[in-house]
Amino acid sequence: MADVTYYVALPFQRDDSGSPVAGAAEECQSSSGALRRAEVLSKTAGCVGAVAFSRTGDPLIGEFGDAQMLRKFGDVPDDLSGLLEHDPEKWVPVFPRDKREAFCAEIMLKQKR
Repeated sequence: MADVTYYVALPFQRDDSGSPVAGAAEECQSSSGALRRAEVLSKTAGCVGAVAFSRTGDPLIGEFGDAQMLRKFGDVPDDLSGLLEHDPEKWVPVFPRDKREAFCAEIMLKQKR
């Protein structure tokens, strides 16, 4: 399967000690969508900032390259290396229909024949 690029908006809140911590990541359809969503999240009550990033790889075998930072909004940590791990199970889709699962299922059925 060809590589797929995921676009993600990740908000940040403050913990009890006042340090910024990552909230729930949201998958977006495009880089511009991730940028818009991150900007909106950064201005949401309770959030102190957000980042938009992308990651490219093959979801069938689970291999992904390093995340590419698109932009930071507001107060976010300088070192995000530990936060930008690939875990789509934790992402919340922000578009109405995610066809990726159906597409992957179709490929898996074809491979079994």
